[in-house]
Amino acid sequence: MIIMINLSLQQIKNPEDEMHKKIYDRTKKCVPVQFDGESRRQAAGKDKMQQFKKMLLEAEETI
Repeated sequence: MIIMINLSLQQIKNPEDEMHKKIYDRTKKCVPVQFDGESRRQAAGKDKMQQFKKMLLEAEETI
């Protein structure tokens, strides 16, 4: 099973309240893996935005 969350390991080890503590306690048998760096989705979104801006500039030049 793969569980993906947007929390740091520190946040998981030191939950804010009892409810979160119980939730995170159930994941003790999981092995944490941290992925750092830019999100692929954000990078793809930036690329698409640049392509769109280029298309708009080219369209303005033809008008």
